[in-house]
Amino acid sequence: MIHALAEELVQRKSELTGQKIETIYFGGGTPSVLEESELQCILDTIYTHYDVIDQPETTFEANPDDCSEDNLATWYRSGINRLSIGVQSFHQHDLTWMNRSHNSIQAFAAIEDAARIGFKDINMDLIYGVPSMPKEVWKNNVKHAFELPINHISAYSLTVEEGTALHHFVKAGKAKPLNDEKAAEEFAYFQAQINAHGWQQYEISNYCKSENYAVHNTNYWRQKPYLGIGPSAHSYDGQIRRWNVANNAIYLRKRAAGEAYFETEQLSRSDNINERIMVGLRTKWGVDITVLSAEFECEIMEKSGEVIDTFKQKGWLTVGKDRIVLTPEGMAYADHIASELFVD
Repeated sequence: MIHALAEELVQRKSELTGQKIETIYFGGGTPSVLEESELQCILDTIYTHYDVIDQPETTFEANPDDCSEDNLATWYRSGINRLSIGVQSFHQHDLTWMNRSHNSIQAFAAIEDAARIGFKDINMDLIYGVPSMPKEVWKNNVKHAFELPINHISAYSLTVEEGTALHHFVKAGKAKPLNDEKAAEEFAYFQAQINAHGWQQYEISNYCKSENYAVHNTNYWRQKPYLGIGPSAHSYDGQIRRWNVANNAIYLRKRAAGEAYFETEQLSRSDNINERIMVGLRTKWGVDITVLSAEFECEIMEKSGEVIDTFKQKGWLTVGKDRIVLTPEGMAYADHIASELFVD
């Protein structure tokens, strides 16, 4: 797999010719299983074949139970300068219910040890909207988060994906179904605590201290080009989306046989407009009206003025000289608002 990743990096370097690499992100799986030599092989390949800026944001996703002091020291030594740790909850009952492999003690230790070793940029994932989680437990999770040496939080509402164990448990009546009202209340509580602690929400699920935005994710939301390497990885060049096959064995077999291991989609004008609307509304920067007009000849205020006014009267969005931005209340209805503004 490491050989295949390095090989794909080399073969696709022309896709980013003339562009500087600002961020490197190890995620979408469990990169913490990598040995130091394997991690270094990937990083060396990137630095050898791409034009990388000095000190790029280099993020590593990790589960708390993989964050031993030895592993943390290895990642830090290798040049990883940002960690995203999948805590989810600090309460053992929730972790057991979510089938997480770490325990609550490891959740605390992972962050504290990472900070002590030298990591300055640490993100923590939290999950809300868990049916079995009492509201007081969610409040305690939030309280603990602000007590730890982190500068970024990604908070996601629990979803039930079809085919998962949780999906089967809910269908069989062995687990409570999701409660949208409960999730909305916990989301609102978290927003209030973010404001109370002087943090800011810069995307629906992402919050930071002192403008410590995740550069990689922010570039994605601003629709800058990116290159995805490996099974299930996605790429985007502004006009074409590409995604690799998700299955590891098929990815390796197809690459070895010289067969197509990916699919592509050419984005239409309406696809591009709708993506700008959907992604823009999720962020504090909103939808840039001037970009829609200049790049796509889409005058959204003329096309959807009545709908926009309706949402404005509800207090869900604001309209400035060149931007449409959701209010904190409107964030809870982002998908609905975006769908109402989509073009055919």
